[in-house]
Amino acid sequence: MLPMLLMLPAANSLAAQSHDVQRQVDENLGNINMMGLPRIIIPLPNNTELARFGFVFVMIHNVIPGYGGSARTEWRIPGLRTCVYLDGNGNLAWVRPAMQQLVFKKDDNYQQAVMGWSAIIGNNKQDVEFTNSAGQKWKYSGGFLKEISDKFTVVDFVTDQETILLATKRGFAGNGAVLMRAEYSEEGLLARLELGQSQPVIFRWSGTVAQTASLLDCPNAVEMKAGWQPALRGIEGLPAGEMTFDYDGMLLREWNSKGKRTNYTWDPRNDSVKSIGFGMAPVRLQSDSEFRYEYGNADGVDILRVFRHDGSFVSETKFGSRGIIQKLGDKTIRAIRRNDGTGSKLVIDSE
Repeated sequence: MLPMLLMLPAANSLAAQSHDVQRQVDENLGNINMMGLPRIIIPLPNNTELARFGFVFVMIHNVIPGYGGSARTEWRIPGLRTCVYLDGNGNLAWVRPAMQQLVFKKDDNYQQAVMGWSAIIGNNKQDVEFTNSAGQKWKYSGGFLKEISDKFTVVDFVTDQETILLATKRGFAGNGAVLMRAEYSEEGLLARLELGQSQPVIFRWSGTVAQTASLLDCPNAVEMKAGWQPALRGIEGLPAGEMTFDYDGMLLREWNSKGKRTNYTWDPRNDSVKSIGFGMAPVRLQSDSEFRYEYGNADGVDILRVFRHDGSFVSETKFGSRGIIQKLGDKTIRAIRRNDGTGSKLVIDSE
C-alpha cells in the first residue's frame, strides 16, 4: 500500500473528532474510499517554508466522469491550486492549497471567523485578504493568490489563474529565494516541480486526442478545452523512488514502485447515469492486489463488504442518509453526519 496522507490538524473539537473517525472508517475499507475508488496519495518532497503556511504537496489519484459516459483517471497536487470566488448565494469560498475549502457567509458580511480565519473584501470585490490569530495574511486579487506574509517573512506568488507557477521568499535587498517552481509542457501538463533545495520531480505523460475537459476547482478560472487526454506514465525524484503507471483505457490498471506492483480491476456502477448526475465516476474498484470488494443495497442502504484474497473478512460498512455503521467482526463503529460550518463530517454516534 502507498503511504496514506495524515489529515491536517483541525481548528475545533468537532473537526478533530471527525478526522479521527473518518480515518478509522477509511482504514477498514481496504485500499478504497467510500466512493469505491482507490486511495492513492503519493508524497512529494516537502518545503518547510510553504508547509508552515499549510501547503500540502502530495499527488492524489481520482476518477472522474469522462466524455460520453466513460470514466478516466485524474491526478492532482493540492499545493499547486488555490483561489477565492463568490458562489451562487453570494458567499465567499476559499479553496486552500491544503485540501480544504472554507466558506464565509454573505449574511455575516464575510466577517464571521471560519476555522480561525477572517476575510476582508475590497476594491469592488476584486481583492480579498484572509488573516488568522497567528498573524498570517493571504492576499488574493481577481480571485488568485498574490502574497502570503507573517511576522517572519513575505512570500510572493506568480500564478496562471488558480495554478501556482512560482513562489519566492522576499529578501531584504528585494531579491527572493525560490521556494517552489512548476514548469508545464505545451499541452499544459506538469513536467517539472522544484520544491526548495530538494531534487526536482519529473513527470512523464502520454495521451490520445479526444474531447476532454479538466475539472477546475474555481469557477472564475477559464477552462482550457484541449484535445488531449493525458495519462501519467512515470514520476522521478520522489522520496520513495521512481514510480510508473499503466492504464486500461483511461483508468489506472497498475502502479509500480521499487519492484512492487499493485493491480486494479474495475466494475461499472449499477446506475452509472445517476452516478454521473451526482458528479461521481460511473465505475468503482472490484479488486486490487490485496483486497476484493463487494457492493450491495438493502432497503435503500448501500453496503460495502471487504475481503482479503484468501477469503478472510475485513469489514462490512452500511451507508445511510444519516451516517454509517461499520462492522469489523468483534467491533462496530457507528457514526453520524454533522455540519461544523465547513461541511458534513462523520462523528461518533453517541445517541
